[in-house]
Amino acid sequence: MRNFSDIKRAAVIAGALLLLGAGCGTAKQVAPDGGVFKSGDGGETWRQINAVPTAAGVRSFSTANVLSLVADPTHTGTLYAGTATDGLFVSYTGGADWRRLGDAASVRTLVVDPTAPCTLYASVGNRVMKSIDCGRTWSPGFDVAKPTQEVRALALAPDNPRRLYIGLSDGVFLVSNDAGESGAVVYRFNALIRKIVPDAKNPARMYVVTEGKGLWRSNDAGNTWSDLREPLRTFAGTQTGWDLATDPTQNQRMIYASPYGLLRSDNSGDSWTSIPLITAPGEARIYAVAINPQSPSELYYSAVVGGKSLLYKTVDWGGSWRTKKLPTTRIPTSIHIRPDQPQEVFIGTYLQQK
Repeated sequence: MRNFSDIKRAAVIAGALLLLGAGCGTAKQVAPDGGVFKSGDGGETWRQINAVPTAAGVRSFSTANVLSLVADPTHTGTLYAGTATDGLFVSYTGGADWRRLGDAASVRTLVVDPTAPCTLYASVGNRVMKSIDCGRTWSPGFDVAKPTQEVRALALAPDNPRRLYIGLSDGVFLVSNDAGESGAVVYRFNALIRKIVPDAKNPARMYVVTEGKGLWRSNDAGNTWSDLREPLRTFAGTQTGWDLATDPTQNQRMIYASPYGLLRSDNSGDSWTSIPLITAPGEARIYAVAINPQSPSELYYSAVVGGKSLLYKTVDWGGSWRTKKLPTTRIPTSIHIRPDQPQEVFIGTYLQQK
């Protein structure tokens, strides 16, 4: 078993990892308004939560660019933050403090095995990494043959934790039936795969969000796919998918984010209706959308409008919205709502390079 630093030598040759120093935070002098933010009152107020206690004192990853926020499905107080150049961080205290797992690497996405929560899968450049000891050590798994390809999305089958779905930057969709050791190509979307969303209540059904080819659905565990662009064609810009959130209380209901705005389907994507927004179609760059698992009419989405990072919230499916200016100059790339305490909302932030 190895940590990220043991793997990254080969990855550097392949151009897969962006490595900086061993400290928390990037090497460049940038504003420390990044990392993770938390609200304890449903998005009304926010505070930065990036403390990393060490033997040398409390450090911080407040300059880090967060690419993903993922919770342990069996312990909602455990949260993972994957960063662009500073590796992976974990909090077992709902964000009160964090530990760094491994060394500096680009961790785009992470999945946690719900049947064995110390088993983690992370996408690191063009490779899938696996840990079976809660991130203390890592083993290399599936490796993309082409160094120009990147693992952009991961998901586990709800009914089989050894079945891992892998989405690549060039649109190749793979299935691993051996817990990430290998992967077989089952479909080519020919567009960057942004997200893979399995249906928790119907394991044969899943969705893929692409950047350029819109939204797709499979009803047979990824073997064949239906193009959902036709039912979306009346909404301009939906061929570029930004995010997809499913309702945990009603598995056929979902919210799709695209340049058009937010769209809602109550029948697994067969038809769609527009959710009224404050902004006009195309005005907001939406980065993430989240549904309150205890009250699905309550939605959040993060966006950049006119250069400002904003969070929008509705409690009535878009009948009315509240807008909050976030305390950061960075892009709010991800939103996580704690399932058992939905007043706790987390966002990850990213500094866009100019």
